[in-house]
Amino acid sequence: MKKVLAICSLVVLLIGGIALNASATPITGGISFAGQGTPDNFDLSLATQIVFGGVILVTATNGSYAIVPVGAAVTVASPLVFVPPTLPAPLWSITATPGISFDATSMVVTNQTSEHVDISGLALAHFPGLDDTPGSYIFTLNSLGGTFSFSASNAALPEPATLVMLGSALVGLVAFRRKFRR
Repeated sequence: MKKVLAICSLVVLLIGGIALNASATPITGGISFAGQGTPDNFDLSLATQIVFGGVILVTATNGSYAIVPVGAAVTVASPLVFVPPTLPAPLWSITATPGISFDATSMVVTNQTSEHVDISGLALAHFPGLDDTPGSYIFTLNSLGGTFSFSASNAALPEPATLVMLGSALVGLVAFRRKFRR
């Protein structure tokens, strides 16, 4: 029994050491921006895409995105085709900070009326010096002056190495329990 306990302890320590060496730095926080857009139909219930024009500016940031100044210019994929959903890569990027971008991996029109369109989805955020991190976004277009707003956020998810360590510990506990049942 002492031998099994020693082996299980050694395995957990080794996996813990691997997990520390494999630590990732995810992107956290969020960003919002707004600007002008022209839909292909002014009855937004019939619109299928939007073409962005004029200046699109960052309105708020936090977390990893806090290095982007409020008022920074944003380049958005144009036209953005949402019926049927077309996934642009990148969906947007920060003009003044190369390397910060957001690639859409899914897109769903959650509400579409004659006055506004709401789109949401998942994306992969890219940021210099940080690991690519899954995130989500919300895009809203309204018929009042052809304005839109966009917000994106990233939350830290458990690292694969941490999940492996926890899974291995559970396997060790099951093996240990079986040893005592006999």
